[in-house]
Amino acid sequence: MSIVFDGMVNHYRVVVVSYSIKDVNRYLKEAENRLKESMEYLELDPAEDFVPSPMDVAIGMMLSDITRLDCTPFEEPGYGLPEFSIYYNADARSFCGRWGYLGDHQTLDECGLYFALVEEDEAREKITGILEELSNRYDNLAYAIIDTRYDP
Repeated sequence: MSIVFDGMVNHYRVVVVSYSIKDVNRYLKEAENRLKESMEYLELDPAEDFVPSPMDVAIGMMLSDITRLDCTPFEEPGYGLPEFSIYYNADARSFCGRWGYLGDHQTLDECGLYFALVEEDEAREKITGILEELSNRYDNLAYAIIDTRYDP
């Protein structure tokens, strides 16, 4: 895995990582355990709640290691925060961004989780351009978009 972009677009820090399935597999066993524990702790019902895949959890763990932030695929219903959010720490009030990943030739539209975060059209267009350009060069990308206005 390698960081292929780490820069600012307006007040958003954008981190994009190229990864291989081998990179994700290093996290997979721990991700499966974390998923099981989280489902029990959060009392998630797969019939009613969004339940991330082990791959979602593994890529979130990988991004957490790289960004040093908490990238979780679980939603935070108590605060109305969506899945695939980024936090500065374990407190949901430290919400600061969104993350996602492109893999297996998935299009940006299929994983465009960040659009609700990026309010300005110009910034959204620049970030989309960065992700589209990189997705043409790399097979698997994970990205974190951090709104630096929320820096504690």
